[in-house]
Amino acid sequence: MCSKEFVFSVTLKREIINIGKSGRKIDNKTNTIRNERKLECLARQIAVIKIQSVVRGFLERRRLKQSIKNEVSGLLQIPTDKDSEYHPKLKPAVEVYKTIKKVLYKFKEDDDKEAFLYLCRYLLCSMDSDDIKVCYIAVALKKEFVLSWIQQVKDINWKCCCYLRELKPENHVDFSVMMLLLRVLIVFTSTSTWKIVKSTPALAPGLNQLCNNIMGDLNTRGLYPILQGLLTRGLSRTKCAFNQTSLSAMVTIALRPLIAANFSDNLLTVFVLNIMSVPAVIHHVSNLSQECLTLLVTHRLFKRSLDLLSNEQSTRIIFNTLEGNYALCLLANMVHLGFVELEGLVENTIKFMLLFVFWKTVRNMYRIKIQFNSLASCSGLVFSQKTDPSLHASMPFVVKQLQLLWSEKMIRLMFADLLNYIEIDTEKASKNPSPSKNIIKKALDKASTKSSGSKIKLDSSVSTSTCLPCVLYQRTINTLSQLRMDILGGLSYNDVLLPICGSF
Repeated sequence: MCSKEFVFSVTLKREIINIGKSGRKIDNKTNTIRNERKLECLARQIAVIKIQSVVRGFLERRRLKQSIKNEVSGLLQIPTDKDSEYHPKLKPAVEVYKTIKKVLYKFKEDDDKEAFLYLCRYLLCSMDSDDIKVCYIAVALKKEFVLSWIQQVKDINWKCCCYLRELKPENHVDFSVMMLLLRVLIVFTSTSTWKIVKSTPALAPGLNQLCNNIMGDLNTRGLYPILQGLLTRGLSRTKCAFNQTSLSAMVTIALRPLIAANFSDNLLTVFVLNIMSVPAVIHHVSNLSQECLTLLVTHRLFKRSLDLLSNEQSTRIIFNTLEGNYALCLLANMVHLGFVELEGLVENTIKFMLLFVFWKTVRNMYRIKIQFNSLASCSGLVFSQKTDPSLHASMPFVVKQLQLLWSEKMIRLMFADLLNYIEIDTEKASKNPSPSKNIIKKALDKASTKSSGSKIKLDSSVSTSTCLPCVLYQRTINTLSQLRMDILGGLSYNDVLLPICGSF
């Protein structure tokens, strides 16, 4: 009995243990299910919060955008008739500044283009106002706003440049937009039209420095490449897409940073690379805007460019950056600008530098002459390398510029020393007593004159200054072989070069 009771008790304990284990398993499953439900509930709550935050954020942004839009509409007073003249009722400058700050905060170039253009019109009207309270520049007089206002002006001007990047000048609508944006850049890069400066001259130095800062910021962000693209699109055509006002505005904007920086080498290099390499830009400036051409001559841009190109490192940078096509356009513009500044160059005795730099320029072109192909027609040059098709349309103008290099006026400058030498020698010969009427004596006098005439030594300055232009024309003929007959015809057609070369 004892053994049976013992076995029964052991069995009972085992059953109790098994029942306890099974109970714990049931409790673990219950806890697991309960925890999973809690996690699911927590995930739902997180999802609800995220959905609510996204929706509320969207609604709040839309409300803010609509609020800014309404505020901008109230400020700009955009007319329903787009063709009517724009004469908004001007508001206090500080209020305008705060509204523009909101506009730039949520600005999108494509969506806000119309509002931005009317904002530019509003600012121009504000700048023309005699009331200093509504003049946009008045914000600069308040210390608490001046720093952020300067950044705001820089952003507005840069956005004008960004819109210029995509415009097509031949399109009437784009041309109108271009004129508006150029006017904004003209106004904010110089104090010459600011009425606040005229009424308060003491502010002029500080505001002039502000304009210099704006131009420096534009140059840092890429003003010149944008102007280059715009000029190229408008000038690389059979008919120029610009009028006098637009072309003058672009040239003025391009020159102002140079003048402000006192024609520093770095900025002048950028100008030569981007502006002077535009096909026939000097030709069109000469035809459309004599005032701008006079401005170029007044600031001695040709002389300064020659000084820059006389530096071996600067020349290497410029011609390594430019393709052969645009290197030729740069040379043509330099020839044309030098032709215009010819008298000034003679007065300042920069003739040797002119010859040296031109020779060096042609020598650099000579290294890449394989890029040029023969003439397809008499209208201009054809390039073998891939290039913008519109560039070919401007080649007749480039050829006209190059033809100035072998014009009579330029030849006289190139061989000025030799011409002076021959003239002096002729005057000396004319002072000799007249020969006898006897034929035999006349022949003897002529022979003695030839034997006693002064000879040009090879190591003389006259010889050196004569050989240099000869090398220039030789390199030009070898490089621009398609213009060979034109060059030779120009050199030999007039009665200047061949007679004096015979004497030489």
